[in-house]
Amino acid sequence: MAAGYEGLGLLYTVHDSVRAIDFYRQALEIRKRQGDQGKIAACWRDLGWAHCTAGDWKEAIGCAGKGLELGKESDDLRRMGWSYWVLGLTCGSMGEWEKGIEFSQQGVELCRQIGDAYGEAMGYWGLAWSYLESGDWRRAEEAGRAAVSKALDTESSIELFVGYASLTEAYLGQGKLEEALETSQKAWEVAQQLGF
Repeated sequence: MAAGYEGLGLLYTVHDSVRAIDFYRQALEIRKRQGDQGKIAACWRDLGWAHCTAGDWKEAIGCAGKGLELGKESDDLRRMGWSYWVLGLTCGSMGEWEKGIEFSQQGVELCRQIGDAYGEAMGYWGLAWSYLESGDWRRAEEAGRAAVSKALDTESSIELFVGYASLTEAYLGQGKLEEALETSQKAWEVAQQLGF
């Protein structure tokens, strides 16, 4: 039952973050009753991600922070890495670029250590986002390229979309219009596959 709510939360995070938050809360309550610390940590992180997409930064940091704390308690590098990238994206979105960069780098490193290319791609997206928000277009481009590369390795469409979107912004910031047009087109094609 919890997995069903988690799946609905993931689906709605992109389209309706308020519903996603509700589904993740229901999943969290079930996971707490089940007692699996790793899955509880993942629910906290996912709830943080849903709050981030809703623009509720304080809640996002609190939830992802709980996921990180539980990941540390159980020495679960994957849960820690994923919580770090949620914290990185949230801090970058809040304008706290240094923290966003630091958290995202920690997420990338942990996910790299355990061979989690998906988590690494999301960490690179967090890095790109923080660099974009800070106006460091060159580093945003580097992180965007790394996100796209990892997303291609995993064949994960959502990471590929955000990687191309980040690259597009980085290119625009540097006045590289041809490159921006190319990556924008690629982002649009992936978005169409995702049904956006």
